[in-house]
Amino acid sequence: MRITFNRRAPLALRYDSFHTCILVSVLDIIRVLSLPIVIFYPGYFAVMYVAYFMVEFIPYYRSYRTEPLWVILAFPFYGIFGLLTRACAFAAFLYRRFTVKLMHSTYLDDYRNASVGIKAVSTFSVIIIITSVLALNLVFNYSSLVTGTSWGL
Repeated sequence: MRITFNRRAPLALRYDSFHTCILVSVLDIIRVLSLPIVIFYPGYFAVMYVAYFMVEFIPYYRSYRTEPLWVILAFPFYGIFGLLTRACAFAAFLYRRFTVKLMHSTYLDDYRNASVGIKAVSTFSVIIIITSVLALNLVFNYSSLVTGTSWGL
C-alpha cells in the first residue's frame, strides 16, 4: 500500500501495486461468489473472461507487447489457478493459527509440535469453515448480488 500511494514511485509501479493489493483482493471475492454462476451459465463465463482479459490487456498494451498475445489470452485461467492457490494458502494459514491457539503457544510457528488430536481438530475446523462459506453461497445465492441472476433452485 505504501508504494501505491507514494508520489515519488513511478506511475507504472504504483499501478501494478494498486492492481496487486486492491484489485486482486476484490476480484478474489467476486471470483468466489461468481464461481458457481460461471460454471452453470457459460454466457457469464464469456463476459467475465472478456472483462478479465481487458483488465490484463491494458498493461500489456502499455508495455509495448513484449510477450505473445496468447499469454494474455491464457492469463484469466492463470487467475483462476491463482485463486485456488491463495485459497489453499489461506486454509494453511487458518490451520496453523488454530493449531497454535489450541496449544496455547506463544510462538506462531509452533504448530509442528502439536499433538495429533489438536492437528485433527484444527484440520476439521478449517474444513468446516470453508465448506460453510461455500454452502452459504449456494443456499443464499450471494452470487446474485454480483450477477443479478437466479439459479432457479
